[in-house]
Amino acid sequence: MRHGFSGNASFLDLGTIRMFHKIYLGSSCGEVYKGVRRRMKRKTAVIALALLFTSALAFALYAQLVKAQPDPDLNDDGIVDIQDIATAASAFGSYPDHQRWNPEADLDQNDRVDIKDILLIARSFG
Repeated sequence: MRHGFSGNASFLDLGTIRMFHKIYLGSSCGEVYKGVRRRMKRKTAVIALALLFTSALAFALYAQLVKAQPDPDLNDDGIVDIQDIATAASAFGSYPDHQRWNPEADLDQNDRVDIKDILLIARSFG
């Protein structure tokens, strides 16, 4: 047993950890694959690389989702407070081409200012 793992844990050596670290520092895929292949059997290397690239893709998608979250601070004063809720409340029930329509109050971007938008502001209140 090595590093708390049972069985064949040779993939935990320092060289392999450094090699995996290169992925996040911008090494080319071919260079990384060569380093992995030296330390592991081909099948294991392919699986490890697939998992790494899948997790990198998942992280990138998560980062896009986090970045896409609407900003509930409607008046851009740096805090989410009653003024932001009042701004959304004044546009409540409106839609594009309506006289009270405020696109900034439509946080969920469904072309209606409804209770969901108010809840998104309230969730970040304070």
